[in-house]
Order: sequence, then C-alpha cells, then structure tokens
Amino acid sequence: MITEDEISPELKKNLGLLRPFIGHTIPEGLLQRLEALASNRFTYREAISVLGFTQSELFTAILTGHLFLDLYSTALKKDTELLVFSPHTPGIF
Repeated sequence: MITEDEISPELKKNLGLLRPFIGHTIPEGLLQRLEALASNRFTYREAISVLGFTQSELFTAILTGHLFLDLYSTALKKDTELLVFSPHTPGIF
C-alpha cells in the first residue's frame, strides 16, 4: 500500500484525466491504426490534430497498454510524447 505522499503530482493529474476511461474497450480498428503509423513516437497534440485520434481513443489505448508514457513523472499534456507499445518496441524497459 502507498500513501498519498508517495504519489507524484503528475500521477495524480494523469489519474484524474484517465479515470473516466477505465473499463472502456479498445475501439474497433484502433490497434490497426496505431500499428500502421510511420513512426511509433508522436506527441499528444500530433495524435489529435495530425493523426486524427480522439482523446477517448488515446486515453483508452494508454489504459490498455497500447500507448506508453511515464504516468508517474510525466504529466499528460499537449506536448507529451506517446509511444506505441508492441512486444517489439525497443528501449522502453
């Protein structure tokens, strides 16, 4: 068990943003769209404005492990870099 003092401000913010999307299922076709991207790294802003993803799609992909960011030390905002996770993604761990 951890105490509130051990939770970073970034994690608190991220949990607040993601909480409404807990339990959502991956929208049909989302995984294929992520896998088809030319780059597996992009910012949140690029994902919305250039790549055409919705906030709901991105947050659900984060919660299901298909998109990666360090939720503990990186606040999710427009310039946050997201990484498409697959078993072959180098350099995450």
